[in-house]
Amino acid sequence: MAVLADKGTPQQIEPDSPTRQAVDLRILRTEFFAQVAADGTPEQKRDFRKKKFRRALDHAQEKGLVGIREIGAVTYVWLTTPDREDEDEAL
Repeated sequence: MAVLADKGTPQQIEPDSPTRQAVDLRILRTEFFAQVAADGTPEQKRDFRKKKFRRALDHAQEKGLVGIREIGAVTYVWLTTPDREDEDEAL
């Protein structure tokens, strides 16, 4: 995910945890919107992109692909490694 490399910053998600490259949710949303084609009025396009972003983020979080945490006044998103046990169960 190029946004994490280019616009992410090292963040300590939990006390005593290693830092992770994380990106502000607002930046991630802006990049996502720029990559999603939509038809209709500006309002329809915005609503379509908002719903699609929410579904994609929820799906990624449910699959354990991303983590999300509010640190101070900013919500950060970072890539995670799904549990190996989950991968074994899928086989």
